[in-house]
Amino acid sequence: MVKSQPQQSVTEMFERALGEQASKWNKDKNGVYRFQEVDQHRVERISFPSSIYQDKSTYLDSFWVYCRAKLIIQALRKRGVNSIWEIGAGDGRVSIPVTQSGISVIASEPHYEGAQTLAKHDIFVCDASLVELSLQSETLSTIGMFDVLEHIEDAAAFLKEIHRVMKPGSLLFLTVPAHQWLFSKHDIALGHYRRYSKSSLQRELNLAGLKALEVRYFFASLVFPAFLMRRIPYLLSRKRIVVSDNNMKATTEGGIEPHPAINKALKMILTLESKLRFPFGLSLLGVFEKQ
Repeated sequence: MVKSQPQQSVTEMFERALGEQASKWNKDKNGVYRFQEVDQHRVERISFPSSIYQDKSTYLDSFWVYCRAKLIIQALRKRGVNSIWEIGAGDGRVSIPVTQSGISVIASEPHYEGAQTLAKHDIFVCDASLVELSLQSETLSTIGMFDVLEHIEDAAAFLKEIHRVMKPGSLLFLTVPAHQWLFSKHDIALGHYRRYSKSSLQRELNLAGLKALEVRYFFASLVFPAFLMRRIPYLLSRKRIVVSDNNMKATTEGGIEPHPAINKALKMILTLESKLRFPFGLSLLGVFEKQ
């Protein structure tokens, strides 16, 4: 049986990780913790379209967000995690349901629009990238990075910094898009540099001193639709197929948001599918330990 971590408040997590610098972070009028005036050009250097956070068409109840968050929460509970620092938390598609499940979260997000949404849900959030946080060495017990690593051009340097701030024996939970052979204009539009296989993800993290405890594919039933609607048009140098049915609309994931009844059915299918293990999937979930 996995021994649970001792519960600690987000304030304790923050002060321990920031050290003397913690007192220099202040909450602004929107509830976001900031260290200094944000460089207005900073977000342009982040390989992710901030316009996504201004698009309210995707909700926490969408099949993609709901099922991914459910898998992540199950993985956290399996390892006895009670608190986590999420790097690149976006607009809370993981942090919000994780917090609602009773797990303490500190989030950091360099896009201010995303950070504002997190703060509105009473999540302790810092407007900063990992490097800008300047965390103390070996201070974090659990880190979450959910669909973040593929946006980092120099993944080795990024993972080196992750390794530095993790305590020995601490855990890293992450998700990434799977299979480079599914790479398409969808990935380019979202600022992805790559997609991962099970072996390539393990190899990259092993080189950073992180040992795989669990790596699994999920969303296997979405692979063929993604190949058909994204990869084939990309290979043919055509625009991705657009669904014009009045019951469908574009989502920030670059796919489609179905009619509520279809959304409910997909949630049921993906929930049942999560109980099985497939040798492929649209995404990967990994749990790694610092050596």
